[in-house]
Amino acid sequence: MFKIFMLAVAAFALPTVQASASTQDKSNSQATEKTGQSGEVVVQGSNDRNAPPPPGINKVITGQSFAMVADRSARFAKCAKNLDAKMLGPLIDGDMNSAPQTYALDRIIRANSGCYSDLPFASAPPQLGECNPVAQQDIVTCRNLYDRGALLEEAMARYAPDATLSEADVNNPAIQQRLNMREAGRNARRIPSDRLLFQIGICMTRLRPDLVTRMVQAHGNPALQERLTLMVLDQARPCVGNAKKVTMEPIQLRYYLDDAFYRWVVAARDVGTLLES
Repeated sequence: MFKIFMLAVAAFALPTVQASASTQDKSNSQATEKTGQSGEVVVQGSNDRNAPPPPGINKVITGQSFAMVADRSARFAKCAKNLDAKMLGPLIDGDMNSAPQTYALDRIIRANSGCYSDLPFASAPPQLGECNPVAQQDIVTCRNLYDRGALLEEAMARYAPDATLSEADVNNPAIQQRLNMREAGRNARRIPSDRLLFQIGICMTRLRPDLVTRMVQAHGNPALQERLTLMVLDQARPCVGNAKKVTMEPIQLRYYLDDAFYRWVVAARDVGTLLES
């Protein structure tokens, strides 16, 4: 599993499509691949912050559109009170892209519909847990990635605020083996590009567990989280083929790092979940 992470990566992308493009396949896809030139890695997506990225790292020019979607998801996750560990469990600990996970996100949104801006009219379960495409200016993206990421951050802040990772954890062969065995089946339904992004998140977290821990614990301070996300990417470039130029969307990358951090901590603690009922 770890050999794949250190191979040169020719494509690194996140879900984005022009508004005129069809969203028919988005329910089965959370990522699309785009090949860069001269070893360039492209992470398609959003965000607009004040801190300048490290040299060679750039944020996508359409960032404001995606940042608006991310902000809605963050506000929803913070507002949602009608949920507990039982509701969050299938979403966070379940098999990725499985029916239980999809229905769990749909159920959480409907149970907290007053917190959910732009609730689609006449939608039926589990549509809100699938792609749930959102058009913002000339960009369409799947909101489910943002909703799950925001809920994961809120869940970790609530149930595991003391979670940390050390070099000793991520370099422990027993923990590595435990992680590999658990995630092989859990991520079987990811499409190839989405699986690649998750693996890159796992790799980056292994290389810089200290920075990823700080990023997770900076929940509630998005500007600091972005700076730490960019630092992780800059200092874990072997995970993206040592690309000299990277164009990326910080919030989506942050959510992949959140997910990877959670899975590493679960493996390190040898438990099934970090959520307390």
